[in-house]
Order: sequence, then structure tokens, then C-alpha cells
Amino acid sequence: MLTQAHLTHLEQHYGIDGTKCSQLSSVTAEEIRERFGRPDVEGGGILLTFNPQAPLAERIFRVRLDQPLVDAKSGRKIRYLSPPCQKNALLIPDGKTLDGDRLIITEGEMKASAAF
Repeated sequence: MLTQAHLTHLEQHYGIDGTKCSQLSSVTAEEIRERFGRPDVEGGGILLTFNPQAPLAERIFRVRLDQPLVDAKSGRKIRYLSPPCQKNALLIPDGKTLDGDRLIITEGEMKASAAF
């Protein structure tokens, strides 16, 4: 379930109706620290779940942080995190398949959700 703040953010920044995306949910800073092994996280975020119908061990997760971290070496903002040792994955938004004539490749998960 998404908080009202996250629903508003998704609509305003990506044009995504978060009420129709079962792959997205709000998480607290504590949940992110525990699931992603990052004690430096100070705020919550939007959790993206790949393959939400698969058994838990087969699901892949990423989180978009409400309060980005800053990379100590480059000074760049870190907006997305994945759990340690997790493989990369292809996000297929809710209700979509690879059976059609059109394939849209985007740079990020939120953009993939917004493209449909």
C-alpha cells in the first residue's frame, strides 16, 4: 500500500496512478535498513517488487529513497537501492506482457511504469 505522499509523488513526477500498481508500496526507513542492509538510510521510500506473484525467494526488490543518500567519493545522489548481491532484472509493469508488437526500453523502473 502506498502512502498519500507517495501516491501524489508518483502522479506529479511520473504520471503514474499508484492505486493501480501492485508492484509499488511504501516502506519505512527501518524496513529499508533491515531489508537492504543500509544503516545510513534516514527516510522511507517506494518499494518496487519485481515478479510480485512469485515465491518470496524469487522476487527482486528495489527502493526509491525519499531522502537520497550521497556517494562519499563522487558526491552524486543515490536515489535507488537494491539488496546486496541481488541480480538485475527486467521490470514488466502490471498487466503487461512481452507478447505485443511494441517494446519500450527505459532507463529506470519508474519510467517503465510510466511508459504504459
